[in-house]
Formats: sequence, structure tokens, C-alpha cells
Amino acid sequence: MRVGLQIKFQDNGNIKNQILIIDKPGFRVPSLTYEKVFKRGELDVVEYYCNGRLDHYFEKETKPGLRIERGYSGDRIPFATNVVYFDSNNRPIIIYQEVEDMDGTLNKGYRYIDQNGYQSWDGFDDFESCYIEYMTTQIKLH
Repeated sequence: MRVGLQIKFQDNGNIKNQILIIDKPGFRVPSLTYEKVFKRGELDVVEYYCNGRLDHYFEKETKPGLRIERGYSGDRIPFATNVVYFDSNNRPIIIYQEVEDMDGTLNKGYRYIDQNGYQSWDGFDDFESCYIEYMTTQIKLH
């Protein structure tokens, strides 16, 4: 029987979630993973490292009524975009997502977010269709 061994270190300044993985399925050699959290201008940035090498990172921008998150590879190639729309009470109601698969296929679409924070199972091609379905579910709740 194999037992995975991980050691988590205390956060230190902008270095967060530092974990030394000694033995775990999927990791053949010991690996040190960590997050570097900081601001770049108006953007909140989280960089993810493995053994001292930048693996990928996300930039988050917040504007009134929406939050934009962009994901990049360690080589600074964009692979994901999420735009979260908020209602007047600052609750997330709709998310637009673009994710590029490993084969280069771009998947994109809208989903509404229910009162429990879960995304709808069905995706929508446009904001209007998604918003109409979101409003329909809200009417059914009341």
C-alpha cells in the first residue's frame, strides 16, 4: 500500500499554500508547489509554481457589476477567461467562460448561477438567453 506524504508550510508574506509533495500518485519525484499572490496595478494576480518554475497564473480585475479573470500558461499564453456578472446586491448571477482545450478547441458560453452558487447545467450561446432563463428560475422560486 502506498501512502502519499505531503508537508504544508506556513504562509510567508505573498507566498501561500506552499506544499512539499514527497510521494503521491501522479508525482514521480518530490515537488514543491506554491502560490505567489500580489497586485499588478489594479489586477489581483495569483501565480502557481512547481519546483520554482512558473506553471500558470491568473489575473483578476474587478469592475462595478463584474469580475474578469484571465488564465495564462507559464509562457504567458492565454488559456481561459471568466467574466462573472453581479446583480445590484453584489450576488453573482451569470458567468461567461472561454477555455481553450489542449487540442486548441475554444469552448465558450454563458451559465447562470443559482441562489446556492451553483452554475446551471445548461450553457447558453448569448447573455440574453441566459439571463431570461435565470430570471425564469428566480420567478419559480418566489
